[in-house]
Amino acid sequence: MDESLWVVALAGEARLGVLMEETWAILDGPEVRPLPGRKEWCAGLVAFQDNLVPVLGGNGYSRLGRPETLLIVERQGALLGIPCQEVALYRGFLSDNENLEAEPGLPAAGMIKARETQAVWRLDLRRLYSVLGIQ
Repeated sequence: MDESLWVVALAGEARLGVLMEETWAILDGPEVRPLPGRKEWCAGLVAFQDNLVPVLGGNGYSRLGRPETLLIVERQGALLGIPCQEVALYRGFLSDNENLEAEPGLPAAGMIKARETQAVWRLDLRRLYSVLGIQ
């Protein structure tokens, strides 16, 4: 198995990982602006490099809390902010195991195994974007 570089974030009680290539940015202490009429999963917006990035939160994702750090991920050109408390980089490999749930509502696609840390759930951005209705 090939090792990859993973961004690992503590989000609520979940330890989540995304590939470095899926990571757009990591922001410390972002200002999340409320958005009237937003979708129920959205906590608000963050302005970043001429983009308004929706932040995961709101109904169903409130347990992720107010972000100390915001992990901005990208899938097919669509950005999404995931609030988290800690972020680190690890080299590891994916151990496939479908039908896992990292935290209720956060779909996982296997477990990332790295020597330097405990096992981490691999966040499935394809499924998450689909559930949220992000194109």
